[in-house]
Amino acid sequence: MMAIEILVISTLIWLAWADGRSRMIPDVGIIFLLLCGLVLICRGELSGRNAILGLLALGIPVYLLSIFMRHGTAIGGGDVKLCAAIGFVLGPVYGYIAIYLSVLLLAICGLILRRKALPFAPFCLPAYCTIIIFRSVFHV
Repeated sequence: MMAIEILVISTLIWLAWADGRSRMIPDVGIIFLLLCGLVLICRGELSGRNAILGLLALGIPVYLLSIFMRHGTAIGGGDVKLCAAIGFVLGPVYGYIAIYLSVLLLAICGLILRRKALPFAPFCLPAYCTIIIFRSVFHV
């Protein structure tokens, strides 16, 4: 596992803890994820085009969902920024898969725990780790 992936996972652990504790995702963590994405671009492991495309492809739809779901606190601004940052680090394809896995895990846990509102960031961590393992095993 590369050092940058360890930094991203460490940041996601911290964001998951913060979101679970206070239902707030600190902007500092989002900025750090974006900086990790810039490092991946500089090292040639991610194209700048894919990073920007991932940021927009995940950030814009989640932002639009947050506008349409104003009646509850289902999707907050931190969740939108977190999805965009994950898209920036993973690119659009793996970003969508990671967010899909996150929402799937969130829904399953919500059903099991019979809760309507759960923090989102804790579910991004296992999804991101799944993508990293998948990419390293299948070399894609």
